[in-house]
Amino acid sequence: KHAETFDQQLADITLMPGDGFVFGLFAADEINGVGAALPKDAMVWVGSTDMDGRISVEVPLPYGGYYFKELAAPNAYQVTGERYPVTLTYKNQDRIAAVANGGEPVINRLKTGRIRIIKLDDRYREPNFLQRIFGSGESEAEYRLASAVFQIRSEALGICVELTTDGHGEALSPKLPIGEYVIQEVQAPAGFELTEESQSATITGSEAEVLEYTFRNAPKKVHILKVSSMDGRALPGCEMEIRSADGSVIYSATTDSAGEIAFDMPPAGTYVIAEVKAPAGFVRSPKTHSFTVTDAGEITGETTVMNDPIR
Repeated sequence: KHAETFDQQLADITLMPGDGFVFGLFAADEINGVGAALPKDAMVWVGSTDMDGRISVEVPLPYGGYYFKELAAPNAYQVTGERYPVTLTYKNQDRIAAVANGGEPVINRLKTGRIRIIKLDDRYREPNFLQRIFGSGESEAEYRLASAVFQIRSEALGICVELTTDGHGEALSPKLPIGEYVIQEVQAPAGFELTEESQSATITGSEAEVLEYTFRNAPKKVHILKVSSMDGRALPGCEMEIRSADGSVIYSATTDSAGEIAFDMPPAGTYVIAEVKAPAGFVRSPKTHSFTVTDAGEITGETTVMNDPIR
């Protein structure tokens, strides 16, 4: 007897000897022996496999045709429900050698399921009723996020599987045994905040079970701070533009009471901070300031800009 098991190192299903599987031995046909008569399909013996996945029948039986049938399996496994013919050959006057299933191991499949993870940019909004009717609104596919790393864990089963979303913003787990799992993001895509959300999954082993879970990530923010060159105090009321390498304005705003503007992190590249109007009492900065968004979603360069007071 062999049974499937989940190999943590391989993150896949492998085979091992099956312990604790209950089998019955049945008469394949009507058997008439000396002092014994067995009707067809009569169960003549029942027992379970040992830690090596074997069973041994040590009872006197009349010579004839028999078969094994699995009667019960540990909770995580499917009962095969098949008949396994037994071939009998004489070893000596008192013993008969029995070979079941042609000498091939009987294999039990784990009850398993899979988990699919979908990763979305938090800015995606599902089309409303009218948009669905007229086929307008935003396409979810455009907001799918690749390279998010997740862990699927079951402390009870000692399983931890790591998955990374693909170019379609999806990740599909290998077959997992039935049980309770927790799904948690451990690395966000570049330019996005790590979500603290976790979700629970229960795999029941129903046929072709694939459980689907969606996680959203908010984009990181770029913060530009405007301060006085004299005393470092924050400067509200400064009108600013953020321009891409080709001079296009990707964002414009006025600094708030904390002297800041904040906006969603743009794609990787270098950007210029342009001052359109200086705060009251200050000279518009003549300097060019720039910052760079790296492929890893990090910001380098200048994000604090100073203004001199009017003298």
